[in-house]
Amino acid sequence: MKTRTPLPEGEGGTRSRSEWEAERIDPRLSVPSPSHPAAPGGPLPLPTGEVCDWTAPIGEGWRSRASRTAHSNRWITLELHDAVAPTGHPAEYGVVRFQNRAIAVLPIHDDGSTVLVGQHRFPLGNYSWEIPEGGGPKHEPPLEAARRELREEAGLVAADWRLVLEAELSNSVTDEVAFGYLALGLAATDVEPDETEVLTLRRVPFAEALQLALTGVIRDVLTVAMLLRA
Repeated sequence: MKTRTPLPEGEGGTRSRSEWEAERIDPRLSVPSPSHPAAPGGPLPLPTGEVCDWTAPIGEGWRSRASRTAHSNRWITLELHDAVAPTGHPAEYGVVRFQNRAIAVLPIHDDGSTVLVGQHRFPLGNYSWEIPEGGGPKHEPPLEAARRELREEAGLVAADWRLVLEAELSNSVTDEVAFGYLALGLAATDVEPDETEVLTLRRVPFAEALQLALTGVIRDVLTVAMLLRA
């Protein structure tokens, strides 16, 4: 039988779920939508974590007693670790370390439409519809990488850039981190795809792109996250 966790009680007795939810949600987590963006030039508000004391680390973390590099190339390094788990038990752990950061750009035109990029993806052997994405070297500011990806993949430049997402991708096996930007004030320029890319561009209403993400047609995690974040 499943047990239910009771809602917190106040001095006046048991509160309703709506009252509890309204109290525990930090208003700083609210985010303007593309149709109601934040003030020009200002970043969209992001959670800071400072108000959530319970998110601090608990107990001991993982430890590596020894490691070796199993493979390395210009994109990734595969490390094998003789590790100790938080429980104290020994464990073998493989970690994929990325040479680049993941970069994602959600372009929003003045009419509320966005741009999706279609391309074949090798690992899963599928065709994927995504917002403009790519990799940025760790020595390069993420915003500069975002400008490049938008230009190369979508043939667009933007006057207004806003960092709206920072994420860890598959953090149980990789150290890859992602930065997501909202791009506004768009203008056309030449597309500059990579020599290995065959890209198809579609300009669609934002609501249609969001629906494709919600129904599972779009499955790329950064695209889904950025559409939901906006």
